[in-house]
Amino acid sequence: MRRQVIGLATAGLVAVALSSWAVAQTAMPRVDDPGRTFPTTRLLSDGSGGLVGWDDESRTLSHWKATGVLTATCKPRFPLGDEWAKVAARGSDAMFVFSDSVVGKSDERRFAVVDIDRCEIAATGPFPIGHPVYLAAGRYDWLTAARPVAKELDRFVFVAFDEEGEITAEYNVYDAVDGFVKKAKLNAPLGPHLADLAVAANEVWILPKATYALLRPPQGGLPLRTVEPPDCLAAGGTVRNGGDAAKIFRDKILKRLSPDDRKQSEERLSKGGQITGFEYSFGSVVAYRRYLAVTPNDPRPKGGSRLDIWDMVTESLVAVLPFNSSETLVGFSDERAWVLAEDHSVRSMVLPELAEPLDEPCKTYAKLLEATSPPAAPAKTVESN
Repeated sequence: MRRQVIGLATAGLVAVALSSWAVAQTAMPRVDDPGRTFPTTRLLSDGSGGLVGWDDESRTLSHWKATGVLTATCKPRFPLGDEWAKVAARGSDAMFVFSDSVVGKSDERRFAVVDIDRCEIAATGPFPIGHPVYLAAGRYDWLTAARPVAKELDRFVFVAFDEEGEITAEYNVYDAVDGFVKKAKLNAPLGPHLADLAVAANEVWILPKATYALLRPPQGGLPLRTVEPPDCLAAGGTVRNGGDAAKIFRDKILKRLSPDDRKQSEERLSKGGQITGFEYSFGSVVAYRRYLAVTPNDPRPKGGSRLDIWDMVTESLVAVLPFNSSETLVGFSDERAWVLAEDHSVRSMVLPELAEPLDEPCKTYAKLLEATSPPAAPAKTVESN
């Protein structure tokens, strides 16, 4: 009898073990699962190799860790209104800046910080300055490029602010950016004076849209510093007009707009609306620890772009890789880059070891061009009679 009981108990333990094994083998949702797409979602780096997604239609936040596995989802409760909010992310926190529709003052902005894991509003308050055009995560605070006055399309300020809505730092780089604009003679109504902000190696860096350069604004007692790639990797913004501008707008910008803005823009284009636009010097900038990844617009490689990775401790390039201009870099880590493809799916791009600076970036680039160039057509032979 005892032997039978022991046998049954052993069988029970085996069943429990098999059940646990089965649970362990259950596939967790991944950001790059086949068939998964993000047509209305903005994907952002969380600064640690993972991604944060905000879906405009379902009003849902998602957090994907560096391995690509989903860790949390959340539907925050705060009045975003109808305007497309600006969003940034750091770890499991998401920062939103949106119109203050509660008090009916559409010209004013508020911010809210959402803890995605707990699905709680961690902080909220009035946005400290003007109209945000670009939003990013700082080391402990948040960064923005903003227009102090909405009608001044070419005037931007670059500041950091905390979760009490107080400006903690002002980065005076407007004159430096204006110098790039004037040197390149970029006369466009909106865009040349804009820049993106990111934090790498615990310092704020600003990347102007006019010319591919990395500016470290005065901070920590240090003066303004400009880091530029070698001439072989230079890239600049371009003013576009007419049909050329419309094509770029459809190919690169239209799909990234909110549904309402997309509809209005499509209606304007269908009626023959003229566009004078500005094509930025780069598509994406993403920070990860000491590294900055940039995708400069480059017509020479087959894909029309590159993926340059900088080590901002040594202020040197550690990788120059092929990239497709129709795709968007949304995050990266030591091992992989996360890329939002043209069909709104996410793919993982394996990265080389980011250990040593490139000895000769131009030779690396020459090899990239050789590898991505289409094969030469075979020479024609003339047959004699």
